[in-house]
Amino acid sequence: MTGVKYPLVLAGQPLVQLVVGTLTGVLGFLILPGLVAQAILALAAVFRRPPVLREYFADALAYHYPEGVFAAHLGIIFAAVVSVVLLRYLHGTQIKWLASVQPGTRWRYLIACLFLAVVVVNAVLWVGPEARNMPWQALQSDWYAYVPIIVICSPLQAAAEEIFFRGYLQQTLGSMFGNSWAGVVGASLTFAVFHGVQNPALFAHRLGFGLIAGMLVVTTGGLEASIATHIVNNLMAYGYALFTGGVAATAAVRSITWTSAVSALVGFGLTAVLAYVLAKRMNLATTIPAGTTSD
Repeated sequence: MTGVKYPLVLAGQPLVQLVVGTLTGVLGFLILPGLVAQAILALAAVFRRPPVLREYFADALAYHYPEGVFAAHLGIIFAAVVSVVLLRYLHGTQIKWLASVQPGTRWRYLIACLFLAVVVVNAVLWVGPEARNMPWQALQSDWYAYVPIIVICSPLQAAAEEIFFRGYLQQTLGSMFGNSWAGVVGASLTFAVFHGVQNPALFAHRLGFGLIAGMLVVTTGGLEASIATHIVNNLMAYGYALFTGGVAATAAVRSITWTSAVSALVGFGLTAVLAYVLAKRMNLATTIPAGTTSD
């Protein structure tokens, strides 16, 4: 397996195995988050005692209640566990190969990319046209309930999405077609489509992020940079939402302008370029090192 790129870690496995894994993973990601969220909200309803349960569930999942954020994020986190289970027991491969070709998580690089993303993505936001159009208002009244959930759950949810889309799905699709970029494009399209109803600019924003993150995984040999960028993006979105209309309003966004899309993609692109340069400076492995096996 020496010299193999990240999306081809599962290359050589039977096609049927890769297809079954891909379909099972996709179904798990479509179904499990909803089931987990419903179970959590059913428990929360015992304490909140809403007059109409169906309306409470809908409002909570629209992030009008903090437990809705917790339930939705935890559902996605659980869905990513499917990736780990499939890799280990269907493909017979150690889970450390989801992190990088090293294999395992390269923690110094991950932490460095977090700081890098915070600086670059925020800088692009504040010097761009979007900063002038942000609808600043008083801090959301129940901010104290949302903040700990956002700070703890948003990074985990972002990492979970990267583990599934840029990790497992990119590996199964890349290995299935024998081409790294087939994995990048396929996983990116799935990522964008799975976000539901959205206008062309928002779809392009999400597809663009997926492609940039996927290319980063290939060129740096692991998920660290994409996870860091996704974490910062989520924390910024929900963090600023507390001052600019509320968390529920941000979650309800189904359309953005092309200016917003381009501005965000510039931030992601600059972060990716610097993360790539940093990876080169740190001499990180971008293919499986000699003498390493992927079992």
